[in-house]
Amino acid sequence: MTRDGATTPPTAPPAPSGGHGEYGDVLQLLDRAGLEAALTHDGDELRAIEVTLDDGQALVITEVDGCLAARRAEHRSWGVSLYPVGAERGEPVAWDGVPDDGSPGALMTLVSGVLLDTMRGPTPP
Repeated sequence: MTRDGATTPPTAPPAPSGGHGEYGDVLQLLDRAGLEAALTHDGDELRAIEVTLDDGQALVITEVDGCLAARRAEHRSWGVSLYPVGAERGEPVAWDGVPDDGSPGALMTLVSGVLLDTMRGPTPP
């Protein structure tokens, strides 16, 4: 029974399509951290989570060894790359990864580390 006395239970919103249901918690976590994230696809295949930062740089989140697993149950690792404004996706300016922890907490640690490393600039000789 619902609060207003109706006997019809409220319907849950449908799970987003295109992989949002599989990584929805990660997208929400990034959003709560102030990083507006979106899933990117190559045709029907899930590729990455991307965040365009305020300065135009792109934060790209994948598995350590390539694209995100299409099914979250198969997801095992995180790789986080930062690309400069307007850059082709060749060499990132920063990268870090964790091969054996696909948890959202591990991702947020990587994101923070990559962003902090780029804010510090190059290490002096």
